[in-house]
Amino acid sequence: MASNNLAQEVPLLIEKPANVTTLDYLTYHEKPRQLHVLKFQHSPTNCLVKLHGLWYDLTEFQDRHPGGREALRLAAGRDATIMFESHHVFSSDKLIKYYLDKYRLSPEESAHLLTLEEACFEGVPERQELLDPFDPLSTSKFGSDLKERVREYFQKLARKRGVTLVESTKASPAKCRLMASLAVMWAVSLVLLLRGNYSMLLIHPLFAWIFTAATFHDALHFALSTNPTINSVVGNLFPYLASPFGWYHQHVIGHHPFTNIPNRDPDLLHGSESSNKAIAQYLPFDARLALFFMTATSLGLGLQNELFLVLGVSRSYNGVVPRIPVSVVKLIRVAVLRVVFFLVSFGWPFVFLQGMNLGARFAFSVVPHAVYSTLFMINSQVNHQSEATKSARSRDWFVHQVITAQNFGDSSVGGLAWWFHYIMSGGLCLQMEHHLFPTVNHCHLPAVAKIVKQVCYEHGVPYTRADGYGQALAEYYHQEKKESKKFE
Repeated sequence: MASNNLAQEVPLLIEKPANVTTLDYLTYHEKPRQLHVLKFQHSPTNCLVKLHGLWYDLTEFQDRHPGGREALRLAAGRDATIMFESHHVFSSDKLIKYYLDKYRLSPEESAHLLTLEEACFEGVPERQELLDPFDPLSTSKFGSDLKERVREYFQKLARKRGVTLVESTKASPAKCRLMASLAVMWAVSLVLLLRGNYSMLLIHPLFAWIFTAATFHDALHFALSTNPTINSVVGNLFPYLASPFGWYHQHVIGHHPFTNIPNRDPDLLHGSESSNKAIAQYLPFDARLALFFMTATSLGLGLQNELFLVLGVSRSYNGVVPRIPVSVVKLIRVAVLRVVFFLVSFGWPFVFLQGMNLGARFAFSVVPHAVYSTLFMINSQVNHQSEATKSARSRDWFVHQVITAQNFGDSSVGGLAWWFHYIMSGGLCLQMEHHLFPTVNHCHLPAVAKIVKQVCYEHGVPYTRADGYGQALAEYYHQEKKESKKFE
């Protein structure tokens, strides 16, 4: 049952100052309604979730949630309809209905409730557009056809393997063997790096990226295993990109549901839209882009954005993804661990490689991070930042996921070139399929791609694919250079 505090009257709406941009307002200003809902409605312990316009109190269900408490906490305080639908394609409709009926709040109990986003976007002129960028998911014929056919595929696979439907969507035995092989390669390269082997300046971050892409990404999409503990443990093993806490906000809550939607997708604020104007004044575009690629994960995604999420006055990720209600203790832990990782990962050569000169130790401190960051950026930025995808929009969420994503490489042809793209990207080369079915392990995406491509053809939805890294990077470069001109 909902707390009596929910009946507290909501403060009056405060309008955004006319001389402040929407992004600056969202990023650097406190909002009375946001403070109110965090004090009286959405706490670190309760779990009030809005789905399809109705509120549910899932507080007592958190520890019994099949996907784990951590997964359910992502929805706490939010209108989580899109996350809910995209994460439960393969769940039992009957079981879902049972629990939702059990925990639904009455209109009287939920009369004063606001979502975190409603409170965060208070006073912004485009508030309603930000809160409601898509039509109801149930109205999409394209989406229903996609889900039905992909579900049929996994039902057949589940029967063949003798596992449940949900289990059939996670890492296959072959994928587990691949992960084990990659783990050995990563561990050996790490040992050699710590011993001062110069070749590992390039080889170790390469293996670290491939291993991360094959495991971390799937684990934090709950696509590695049906066991929440396995997903959580594996997700915490790779702090190269970000902590799970930061990644959930940036990627799972923000980017996936609201891809390329201004002031909803935090990834838009990692590119040309947020180019540092001071740097842009004296660095040419190519140098600025190279610097961006080499520092984006270690200094940006992995440290600056995380600390802003914890310490920022807006209590949000990049100003556009309200922070999950958590305790002060957890916030302190996240911040301390990120700073410790930063100090250790950059500082270890100056302590353990005393036999080398200062320049060599500096190289061991910086080069692996720069290489890893560049590999991540190459494999992530080309997916949504081409001319064709950047401005694409649809009120149909399923169509929107397809037209704002770009695959690269050709899974239908196969061969060495395809497998190179697939392994190097950790399946990110099948971005449309990943966005449509984020809880499906990427080892299944080549099969899913055949279905998606066929359904797109039947519904007249563009299926955009670059031939490979070369074409994808060229399109990204062209788009970013065009966008950057407004900062020069």
